[in-house]
Amino acid sequence: QQALRRQASTDELTGLRNRRNLLEDIGQMADGLTAGQAVVVFHIDLDRFKAVNDVYGHEAGDHVLKHCAAILEGAVTAPDVAARVGGDEFIVIRRMSDDRMQIHAFADQIIRRMMEPIGYAGQYMHIGASIGMAPFEQNSGMGVRGTVLTAADLALYEAKKLGGTALFFEAQMRDQVLSANALARELQIGLERNAFEAYFQPQIDVRQARCIGFEALLRWNHPRRGTLAAGQFLDVAQRAGLTDALDTLMMDAACHALRWLADLGHDNLSVSINMSTAQLSDPHLLGRLECALRKYDVPRHLLRIELLESTLLDERTSHFLTNVQTMVAAGFVVELDDFGTGHAAIAVLRKFQVAQIKIDRSFVRHIDSDDDLKKLTGAIIGLAHSLDIGVLAEGVETQAEQDWLLQMGC
Repeated sequence: QQALRRQASTDELTGLRNRRNLLEDIGQMADGLTAGQAVVVFHIDLDRFKAVNDVYGHEAGDHVLKHCAAILEGAVTAPDVAARVGGDEFIVIRRMSDDRMQIHAFADQIIRRMMEPIGYAGQYMHIGASIGMAPFEQNSGMGVRGTVLTAADLALYEAKKLGGTALFFEAQMRDQVLSANALARELQIGLERNAFEAYFQPQIDVRQARCIGFEALLRWNHPRRGTLAAGQFLDVAQRAGLTDALDTLMMDAACHALRWLADLGHDNLSVSINMSTAQLSDPHLLGRLECALRKYDVPRHLLRIELLESTLLDERTSHFLTNVQTMVAAGFVVELDDFGTGHAAIAVLRKFQVAQIKIDRSFVRHIDSDDDLKKLTGAIIGLAHSLDIGVLAEGVETQAEQDWLLQMGC
């Protein structure tokens, strides 16, 4: 019976505790807390673990999980608890001083250990960790059962946004999550009611005084908050699993616009659409694009694919590189958006066969009166021209800005 009970509460892979009975453990550890003591829940999520599985295989992933479990097991002593509660999620429960500096120091120590190279089959793998922390103290107003676990989970949610950091639970985190959940429900209703549409921002060749194309921008006609830009809801949509529906909507809208323009006699104007990392990782992306093009009978070279510079730094780059190369080979044109805001290597421009870069508006605004901007932007334009890559400047708002950009060859 003891063996069965132990098996029922043990994670088979790592030998750590599983989620079962953690609430009871917290309750027992909280009994008899004295002044200056707390039961602290550390919710730990591994960073870049998916990349290990994708690149090195699931056996390597299991090796990493066992390695991390050993680190956590070595960091606690009875009656403290280390448990694996999900694929790459762990929980540590410690009875310790309520001094926040000491709590944070323990979390930082775990993160440093997780960041050390992990040897496997003659190679070294690199991961990291994000941690949410929630202390239960006497008279804290936080109920023992469940609440402290939820609080640590909410703190982890915020820590994951930053990556490689540890954050304490704060009351406003709960409000933010509740607000995001409400927005996700509204997003679902908005999709059902066709509340999303594409706006089209013109791209102008100033020397020839003509429009050369458009960028399609997603907008949400919210019933109470008015027209919302994509940046105000895309993160929530991604977490709610709604980005596929929005991506399909934008593909359709862009192809519909190309058909409409062609019917008006403008069959040489292009439409650019943004591609997220999730889209670029979709093995069916090319088929979805070709389906939209066939529906409206428009040529593929006019539907331009925009990549954010930050996307090229994503850990999954190697996996969607094949997708991008396949699209280029199929006749699609690739553009790099917001150039200058990230740290992408120059080699990336060639690796992704970029046809045009778009200089971020932060390099354009007040360029006429800022000598540093003139040097930086001039260097970007010169680099692009030397690689035979087109250049488009975003957010030009004054004649003086336009004149300087033209003078630089943009």
